Amino acid sequence: TADAVMGAVARLDSVQDVVLYENDSDTEQEVGTFRVKLPPHSFAVIVKGAEDASAEIARTIFQKKPLGIQAKTGSAGIFHEIQFGYAASVPITVEVTINKADEPDFQPATAKPLFAAALQAYFSGSRIGQGAYANALYVPLIQSGAVSCIAGIQVRTRLTPSAAKVTIGVDEYLTFSDVVITYKE
Repeated sequence: TADAVMGAVARLDSVQDVVLYENDSDTEQEVGTFRVKLPPHSFAVIVKGAEDASAEIARTIFQKKPLGIQAKTGSAGIFHEIQFGYAASVPITVEVTINKADEPDFQPATAKPLFAAALQAYFSGSRIGQGAYANALYVPLIQSGAVSCIAGIQVRTRLTPSAAKVTIGVDEYLTFSDVVITYKE
């Protein structure tokens, strides 16, 4: 089953996340921003991490693939082509607004590395295809100890403007890039 393939790949060393997309239709389909073409009755595996384990990943997929799902076959059935892709990293910037009235002793220069460490930890667990909601970032930022009151948070990527949420492709994952702090009257 698809779960067996995903489970086997997920257990490989340095694989951080894995998703599988199936095409059980009779026509070719495209999946994600990589435009992965799925032939009829086939599947695509997207992996986060394990960039140095391509052969092992392909072997694992082939060993666990469902019987009804096709792998591309060469002449006389000897060569089997297993295709999978690595998820693409999408850097995210977090914009934090602090009001001076709420936090009169706030020090942006001191807070920035604390915020960055908290956000790095938060986004290190980012899943393939999982976007970000600004509201989810209040807790890690406050737990950083740099602030007790945040006026607002926005998130953005190089392709999306500042907003309350960021969505990404089914074959991408978010990585922390930068935190921008606005300390205003």
